[in-house]
Amino acid sequence: MGSAINLGHEQDTQPIIARYSQVRILSTDGRIGRFEYFFYSLVIPFLVFWITAALAGIANHFGELGQAIAYVLLAAGLGAALIIHIQLTIQRCHDFNASGWLTLLLVLPLANLLFWVIPGNAHTNRFGAPTRAPSSLLKLGAMFILLLMVATVTFFGLRQLSL
Repeated sequence: MGSAINLGHEQDTQPIIARYSQVRILSTDGRIGRFEYFFYSLVIPFLVFWITAALAGIANHFGELGQAIAYVLLAAGLGAALIIHIQLTIQRCHDFNASGWLTLLLVLPLANLLFWVIPGNAHTNRFGAPTRAPSSLLKLGAMFILLLMVATVTFFGLRQLSL
């Protein structure tokens, strides 16, 4: 009377909910996919540093004390950009089921390219659920940044050839 017995004939009508890892920019926990890593590892440190540089430029107009404050702000901006980049790289390592200690490869020239191309695990690993598929806007932003990087390298390369 009180409880129903399930004989296996009834199907479970609960919807299947896909679980995805949330992107946490200021954390070392979780996972981040290739597109998110490419986009965030270039854009966020760039913005942090240049906003800090703008504030330092304003502070520089206030004499010697302003110059000292400007240097402190620039050092803080560079430090913040570096910390954010390291945190994002640790999350990227987690996406392909590697330890965050692999982030030490960042001291090698061009090692960052490895983190852009290594595919992540499609399934849950020891660091959490898989990442969500990148949105169209994120793909567009990543392609724009890549195009901008190629154009910049090409421009300066052609400029050196003409000298």
